[in-house]
Amino acid sequence: MNKFIEVINDMVEFITGERLNSNDELVRARDENGRYIGDDPTTEDVNEAWISPLPTPKPSMKWTRKQLNDYCNEFGVLHSSYDNKKQLLEKINETYPNGL
Repeated sequence: MNKFIEVINDMVEFITGERLNSNDELVRARDENGRYIGDDPTTEDVNEAWISPLPTPKPSMKWTRKQLNDYCNEFGVLHSSYDNKKQLLEKINETYPNGL
């Protein structure tokens, strides 16, 4: 397990330039008033109650069309299966103008 965590840390460092510490933990998500946010039971694959220390990558034209489609599907961006990469990026920026 330690070897697996070391490999993940190497990949994160390669992508972001920052190394995660082994003591980095998930942090409880809070609203504007400082109260804890609960998990939404309608989204089974996402736990909104916790914030991950791993950054969400910013999509770019370097990504493949499939990667952009998967990103749109994962984060709820409405799109057509016939959209090209430029259209997908525009729709992502319209949905999340300040990023994730």
